[in-house]
Amino acid sequence: MADIAAYAGTAAVLGGTSSSREFVIALSLTAAGGMCAWQAREHERQRSALARVSRADPLTGVLNRRGFDERLDAELSRARRAGAAVGLLFVDLDDFKGTNDRLGHGAGDDQLRWAARTMTAALRPSDAVGRVGGDEFAVLLPGAGAAETAALADRVHAELAAGAPASLGKATFPVDGADATALHQVADLDLYAAKHRRGQRRTTAGPRELSWAATLARAVDERMALRHEHSAAVARYAALIGERHGFDDAALATLRLAAILHDIGKIAVPEAVLRKPEPLTDAERRLVEHHPGAGADMVARIDGLAELAPWVRHSHEHVDGSGYPDGLVGDAIPLEARILHVADAFDAMTSERTYSAAMPVEDALAELRRCAGRQFDAVCVEHLCAALAGPGDGARPVDDVVGLV
Repeated sequence: MADIAAYAGTAAVLGGTSSSREFVIALSLTAAGGMCAWQAREHERQRSALARVSRADPLTGVLNRRGFDERLDAELSRARRAGAAVGLLFVDLDDFKGTNDRLGHGAGDDQLRWAARTMTAALRPSDAVGRVGGDEFAVLLPGAGAAETAALADRVHAELAAGAPASLGKATFPVDGADATALHQVADLDLYAAKHRRGQRRTTAGPRELSWAATLARAVDERMALRHEHSAAVARYAALIGERHGFDDAALATLRLAAILHDIGKIAVPEAVLRKPEPLTDAERRLVEHHPGAGADMVARIDGLAELAPWVRHSHEHVDGSGYPDGLVGDAIPLEARILHVADAFDAMTSERTYSAAMPVEDALAELRRCAGRQFDAVCVEHLCAALAGPGDGARPVDDVVGLV
């Protein structure tokens, strides 16, 4: 329009052309301008449509992984500014492969579409559903705290039971994690727990029962940038101590499971803190000291593992009361927690970390003995030292303990 007005003004001032010619030129300019505006709007519409398609799952119509992750990041950013909560659900359809095998992939696709429609109808308008894997969905719950997230999870679970039974895992910002990665891992843990729930206690945990816990523990080890499986190593050393305490097979199996899960609360600690090579600030140290309690809360959610929660919670207590999170003293600390603390410290000292080099085994054992009675339980220290003594002392060498887990 500015071009047309400029032409009309110039023509009026300078003259020299007929009014009919000026009208034709102005009309042409108007038509060209209109076509350009229409084309710009059409391009913008197409770009918007492409953006929607690139973030939507073509089968179910809900968000795809990319779209869901972008939405989750946006909601977390908004929640940080507003001091609000965000809930996250992971939904995994049960026996989906069996549906495909028995009824064909068409029936499987119908089940996925039905599940997406059902979840969307059961949720609030502000919530979002995404298909993040073959038979895996995620649900974003802006503004939902722990109680509301649990209630919505129960509603989704009940609605899906009619046509697509599923297992669900849940996490809540900021209680379960400060970023998307931490929330994903906590929801994964809860989902694993749902899939592996049993009606009986897990005191006879074998390799299959330990495998899911080991998978979660490896995720924590990766967040810490460790070059070995720390949680599995702690389980080996804890079992050696437990054997010398006279634990039977069932008790040793439960102790190993607790050892594998002892650091699971570090899921809620930012990676930048876990990997920091420099000394931690007071605020960062408080974040780290929160992890045993967070881990205990996670373990307590798993049916059959409630007795492990205090062991995980108190696995960083010192026998002189200087540890955390509760400053327990001596025998007030569960024996299993005292065992885990010695096993964890020994592996930490003898493995390379971002903030320290690996210590020779002999030096690490000497350090355990030096701190026995203050930081560590003296009997647990001596049991580990005896277990790792040379074959001539009737004990098992370090290389032979690998098969314990």
